[in-house]
Amino acid sequence: METEMTKEQLLAKVRDSRAAFSQLLAQWEPARMDEAVTPEGWTVRDIVAHISAWERKLCEWLPLAAAGTKPSDLPGTDEEIDAMNAGFFAANRDRDTADVLAEFAENGEKVMAVVTAVPESTLTDPNHLPWREGRPLWYMVGGNTFWHYEEHEAVIRNQQPATSNQPTIIPWENEELPTEKTVRRLLLAEGLSPTRWSNRPGDRYSTHTHDYDKVLVVVQGSITFGLPDTDKTITLNLGDRMELPAGTAHDAIVGPQGVACIEAHRR
Repeated sequence: METEMTKEQLLAKVRDSRAAFSQLLAQWEPARMDEAVTPEGWTVRDIVAHISAWERKLCEWLPLAAAGTKPSDLPGTDEEIDAMNAGFFAANRDRDTADVLAEFAENGEKVMAVVTAVPESTLTDPNHLPWREGRPLWYMVGGNTFWHYEEHEAVIRNQQPATSNQPTIIPWENEELPTEKTVRRLLLAEGLSPTRWSNRPGDRYSTHTHDYDKVLVVVQGSITFGLPDTDKTITLNLGDRMELPAGTAHDAIVGPQGVACIEAHRR
């Protein structure tokens, strides 16, 4: 756990960790997000609604705290946290999955805007607010964003539905351009080890498989993958991400402008 962080590092950590969590959610079919994944019966939808609820409270609390006021409903004990969690669960348990996901997506910009508005010294000085008892205000941000995502992502990943040996395509939705630097940073935030490769226009790969799950993002040009088992083709352009399960037969041909990709593997 980090003990020191600049405002720039904090914003990057929030942005990258949120993007990695969103990528994890994108691997789930919305219909399966209503299946229980915890011993208590929580679903992925419940977990996302729970995280969103705490992000909303962060957006309420942080401006008050930055102005020197301790929020009246800020929990101080485990019992108070449990009570808030129970209230959030009850309020969100019957919501539509699409609505929950849309709210989570909207919260991203709100959180970034609220954090951006707080002066760096207010976020990082552990003695700025006496009622924080030596804990810098950025801890409140981390506890309701990246540390919170980490707390829940393991159960979501471990309960992830089995793949159907078909690739998942995720268009680029980050506000930053899909440069090599940006893509590397996002994959590193997911715990992956990215590498770069490129090919000339018209280069071909014959049909083959891998014994690992491939994660690939196009950062220049285009490439078309063929899936001989289904007779389908998939063209990836700038920013497109493909998650290719191990054992999936595929071939490829590079587009007219060549291609450069950032790739990582999961085993």
